[in-house]
Amino acid sequence: MRSKLYKFLTKLAVKHTGKVLIGAFIFTMLMFYGAFQIKIRNQFSDMMPQDIPQIQSFNNLIKEFTSDAVVMLTIESKDKDLKRMKECADGISEILKYIPEYRVKEGQDLSLFQQLEITSGKFPVEGVLYDSLNLVKRIDAKFEMDFFKKHGLIIQKSKDIDNFLNMYSELEFGSLLTHLNDNFEKEFVDDSENLNSLDGENQAITGLENIFDFINSFSQYIQLKDTLAVKKSTNKFIFGENYFISSDKTLLLITITPTVSSSNWDKTIILSRGIKEKLKSYKKLFPDLEFGLSGVPILGQEENDAVMADMGISSLMALLIILTILVGAFRSWKNPFNSVVVLVIAIIWVSGLLGLTLEYLNIMSAMFGIILIGLGIDFGIHILSGLKEGFDEGLDLEKSVSNMYDKVGDGVMTGAFTTALVFFTLMTTGFSALQEMGFALGLGIVVALFSMLILLPTLVVWDNKNYSLIANFLDKMGLGIVNRIYEIVAGMLSVIFTTLPFRFVGNIMQFKFLNKIGNFTTKFPVAVIIVIISFGSIYFAVQAARDIEFEYDMMELEPKDMPAVLNQKKIIDRFEISPDFAMLSVDSEEECRDRVKKIKKLGNRTGIIGRVDGITEYYQATDTQNKNKAKVIAFRDNLKNSFLDNNKVVEEKDIIKIIAELERLDANIIEIGELSVMSKGENNKIIRKCDDIVGDGTDTKSKIIEIVNTIKNSKNINDDLREFQKLYFDDLKNYLITMADPEIVTFENLPITIKERYVNKDEDKFLISIFPKTNIWKQKTLRKFADKTSAIDSEITGMPLVILLFIDLIGEKGLFATILGAVVIFLLLAMDFRSIKYTIIAMVPLIIGGVWMVGVMAVLGEKFNYNNFMALPIILGIGIDDGVHMLHRYKTEGRFSMPQVLGTTGKAILLTSLTTMIGFGSLGLSAHRGMASMGYVLMIGVGTCFVSSVIVLPSIITILEKIKKI
Repeated sequence: MRSKLYKFLTKLAVKHTGKVLIGAFIFTMLMFYGAFQIKIRNQFSDMMPQDIPQIQSFNNLIKEFTSDAVVMLTIESKDKDLKRMKECADGISEILKYIPEYRVKEGQDLSLFQQLEITSGKFPVEGVLYDSLNLVKRIDAKFEMDFFKKHGLIIQKSKDIDNFLNMYSELEFGSLLTHLNDNFEKEFVDDSENLNSLDGENQAITGLENIFDFINSFSQYIQLKDTLAVKKSTNKFIFGENYFISSDKTLLLITITPTVSSSNWDKTIILSRGIKEKLKSYKKLFPDLEFGLSGVPILGQEENDAVMADMGISSLMALLIILTILVGAFRSWKNPFNSVVVLVIAIIWVSGLLGLTLEYLNIMSAMFGIILIGLGIDFGIHILSGLKEGFDEGLDLEKSVSNMYDKVGDGVMTGAFTTALVFFTLMTTGFSALQEMGFALGLGIVVALFSMLILLPTLVVWDNKNYSLIANFLDKMGLGIVNRIYEIVAGMLSVIFTTLPFRFVGNIMQFKFLNKIGNFTTKFPVAVIIVIISFGSIYFAVQAARDIEFEYDMMELEPKDMPAVLNQKKIIDRFEISPDFAMLSVDSEEECRDRVKKIKKLGNRTGIIGRVDGITEYYQATDTQNKNKAKVIAFRDNLKNSFLDNNKVVEEKDIIKIIAELERLDANIIEIGELSVMSKGENNKIIRKCDDIVGDGTDTKSKIIEIVNTIKNSKNINDDLREFQKLYFDDLKNYLITMADPEIVTFENLPITIKERYVNKDEDKFLISIFPKTNIWKQKTLRKFADKTSAIDSEITGMPLVILLFIDLIGEKGLFATILGAVVIFLLLAMDFRSIKYTIIAMVPLIIGGVWMVGVMAVLGEKFNYNNFMALPIILGIGIDDGVHMLHRYKTEGRFSMPQVLGTTGKAILLTSLTTMIGFGSLGLSAHRGMASMGYVLMIGVGTCFVSSVIVLPSIITILEKIKKI
């Protein structure tokens, strides 16, 4: 069967040279168009089995709420210029409201050139009509302050409203300070556990910030008579900060919610780039501020750009280095150049077929080009080696081609089909990430095999026959100068490659030491020692491999210092929430309130949750509000009857009381900080805020004591206090009266601006967002977060949990694929060799090389991750080739031929190993650390399998020959 195929291929290459090349050219042009259809998509939910409950929940959530992720924009002022930050936030919120995606209107009769321009990304294309879609659903730069200004009292919890009403029962400054201290001591000093709760922590930080600003405005009035500061601080004293600002006042946070899911890859890329483009122009207005972006859409876009850049640079470098090696090995530039040309054509063919069949590639299958460079060139090397043998023996062109197929054809085809089948077995895992990768790589190997088997010999024949169809065409077109230039360049290259340096390199690349290795390893005592050492080393490699960890932190796989990753760390550090959050959809308000309460309790108990966001956070249950109603009405009526006696003389005892209460407040804040350290550790948000106000006991001094000193040193303190109270009293009173609206808040009368954040269009699904407190991607944190939250509700989902499932499945399905691949290899080799004995011999180098690979990883401190874990099934497909080629040639040459086999086939597999290692090693230059780690592991694996094939395999065969078992 194979001999007939080889005769047919020989006839094609020798008798129909021009037809083959013309057909290949036409097909390449068609596939070149298909290649432009490929898009990269790295959303893990799209790569997961869709029958997993959390994935179904994730998909349903996207269907109901359109978006599963947000973009977080930070505005940073190292000078703490809040005015500039807020001014900038207001402007940015306006310009980012509309980020359009332009789509070609349907029903247009577009020309081929217009279609090509659209495919290449040009916009707008002349004569083409477009529709637009706004990719921004909403922008949140401020709190819903209007709602709180009206309903701020009725919606409070029962215990909180009592404290609030008591705190503002008297509005004179001294009495106000007394009630503030009483409240602090009741809420946080006497009940220190309240500091451990999410609500208590936020109340403490907000309260400390607002109270200090109010007190500090008194100091500013004493010194500067700053009436505006008093007015502003009074508003903030009641309502808090209107913007999302970090406790150290250096960072302002804006949240951008898209109209599309992050799994809609094309649109999120457009959104991310649109945001960046607008920020780039807006930055000119605020050169003193720094902008930062994070969130899944931004991370994905930056990762996509890095991967695409890596693939282009890595591929080009790998091709150039491989070509240089081949030129040295074959002492000619034309045939190696032809092999690289065929390899490029093969990649175009594969890209075209994938573009027309899959359209989208995930980040794992997107590496098919790099992998094909490493694997596809192997076929070319064996073919060129076979042709060279025929030419060196003086055979004519046709017999050299035929001899090549006979000598190396079986090994090339068996190795290729074995590798392809290993990849195709990934399609049986039921895991779309692996299925797509298996299809892309399996198809790539098959296409690369046939392109090399057909095109490479045809190009060699074309060159040797001195056909010049292109030259004749150029001459007829009056472009003969191109032919002259080609002849000059070709002549110069021929001279260069015959110079002493290149002859020296060429001599090295003949790998004559392989003959010596063959003679050495075929000595029986040496063979025995090598086999004993090899099998003994397996034990140590396995022991070392037990210490290899799995990298769960996705940020550690991204390009180092990627802007989105750095900004994500900044957000976690300043706000103690992660941009990567979990979500839950429930069917009713009651369910929402229940789940939020349970998740908050979990956060209070474990410290893994930074914020829980749901619509029921805006209002309490109706029975609670009804209980509050009477209190609110009484408070409002009391306020309406209160007034400030402007004629009342401020006495010395009033000043003494204020100073005493300020000193008491200073002591309370110190104690609150110390209690927070005991429960939350030394670097928590509360202690940082306390240290900012009362000093940290070292370099910084208490700002409250400074205010006390300002009061003591003021010569007109009595008048200052009276005027200060006049400035804030009416505003404070009116704010509180406005907040004391007794209307019961229900879902129906909530503002639409609040509803749209948490409710679907039909208003029958309610969204809960759960923000982790720290970096969610640390293994223990991620696992703990997933286990604890799923215990509350199994349908809690979101990107962190999806990725955890993905990593677990990679381990499970990757191991399954590896085992299945090994079985497939065994069966295929058994059919090829028709001998269990030869099949086992062929697999020994793969097994030993694979174990060595893992051992070397452990020694080098490499961790497994979702990228490089897939090196295991890939190494199965690659590592078996060396043994197969060696064994096929051994069977052809006969017993005791191992030195000769190493001198011929050994040279070819060394070349293939080097080129494959260079192809994969070029991935090691990738900025994307996940791809780089995959390159390292594959390079190590190819190297260990090669060493095993040229040292261990000949030793085993020598022993079997000696005991007459082969």
